[in-house]
Amino acid sequence: MLRRILALLLVTAAPVAAGAQSHPLVGKWIVDYAGGIRVENGEPTITRTKGTLDVVAQGDSLIATLTQAAVEGLPARPPVRLAALKADGAASFIQNSKARVNANGEESAIDIRSIWVLRVNGDTIEGSLAREAPGHAGDLPGLDLPPQPVTGKRAS
Repeated sequence: MLRRILALLLVTAAPVAAGAQSHPLVGKWIVDYAGGIRVENGEPTITRTKGTLDVVAQGDSLIATLTQAAVEGLPARPPVRLAALKADGAASFIQNSKARVNANGEESAIDIRSIWVLRVNGDTIEGSLAREAPGHAGDLPGLDLPPQPVTGKRAS
């Protein structure tokens, strides 16, 4: 009788344990990514940036906080939030933000959607970062660039 109870407990506990498994992206990562685009004379130049990506699992989602490394001579940027559905393989995070645009001395702010596609391979992370400017397709040089690479490693 005790064996049956123990076997029943093991069978009913297995789905709970499997559901509680952590996603491979959960943790702290040091990442290198396209932090911005500078356009001069119609020629876009991508600026690479380093940062820390902290990923946690919440229900059926992955929530990440990206903190950009300090850039000499510039004020620190506030951390940003990214969200993705938990999935096997690559996770697609969405980040909505504002960007400053200075065109011919005239400054404005526009909405930007960043799509981060990230995959884990052991203690490394790789993927891509694409940016969209809804309502500004084709009229802002540099936003029509192909997705840019994202690389990183798990922080110790």
